Amino acid sequence: MAYKPSYKENMSNSGSSKFEEFLDKKTNSYSNYKYGFAIRFPMNWTINKGVSEHTIIKGIEADSLITVSVNVIELNFKKNEEIKSAWDLFDSTRLQYEALLKSKGKTEANTIFENFDMKKIHLFNFEAIQTQMEYKIKQVDFEYINKNITYQLFKSPFIYTITLQVPKIIYEMKPIYFNSLINKFTLVLRKQ
Repeated sequence: MAYKPSYKENMSNSGSSKFEEFLDKKTNSYSNYKYGFAIRFPMNWTINKGVSEHTIIKGIEADSLITVSVNVIELNFKKNEEIKSAWDLFDSTRLQYEALLKSKGKTEANTIFENFDMKKIHLFNFEAIQTQMEYKIKQVDFEYINKNITYQLFKSPFIYTITLQVPKIIYEMKPIYFNSLINKFTLVLRKQ
């Protein structure tokens, strides 16, 4: 299985979005018609395109260090290759994926992921994967534990990854609110 060029690669090569995306600043809602999703961020959040190659949109509540991002990867299937759901990916790659994430924490983020948990769930009636982990962030003389909750679902030919990052101490004050932020993401009709 291979990946097609990212949205950012395509945009930089073509120079035009051809009305593939729309940001409504009055409601802080973003829609992407190429990938078929929309998300609504809280009104006091800032929105940008993120820094990752596959990040389509990212919302930030800077005062509290909270972010929600949406990444999309378009798969390029080989002949006779098929994935039915995120659970297929989960079952076939769970151990490798867990090992990769844990090693990336050590090598790229210089931290150790703790309280790591992956499980199968349903998201918008699709089989999905929920991954949770916590890790320490140190910056100058400031240190805190960050909570990361990631949801991945597959709707051919895309893998959608919605990630919430929030300081653990803030998350524990309002877990229902933070968990509800995932419900601000929805799948919409794709522009073919």
